[in-house]
Amino acid sequence: MGADLLLHHVADTSNKLMKKKLKRFKRIMGHHTWPHKIAKIMNQAKPKFTALTHVLMFGEKSAKSLAKIKKISSLPVVMWQDLMEIMVSKNGSKVVKQGIATTH
Repeated sequence: MGADLLLHHVADTSNKLMKKKLKRFKRIMGHHTWPHKIAKIMNQAKPKFTALTHVLMFGEKSAKSLAKIKKISSLPVVMWQDLMEIMVSKNGSKVVKQGIATTH
């Protein structure tokens, strides 16, 4: 509760893929956290900043998944990228280095 920085994994899949391969993706997604659940966790824990790691996107863009989260939670959140740096300070956390470009 109230942590300076929350790190959490995220996974999302398109409705098309979910319908096409329901059994496979139901099993995979059963071990990962959907965007709407992350938003609920954020709203309950009230971290000052959240970075989403171990990003698994199946037929979905990370920007769309991030938008799903932001519809439910107004708390600051970013999708982690390799080499990203986040500064945690008394004045709040922020991304200080964007990392490398990804294809998510």
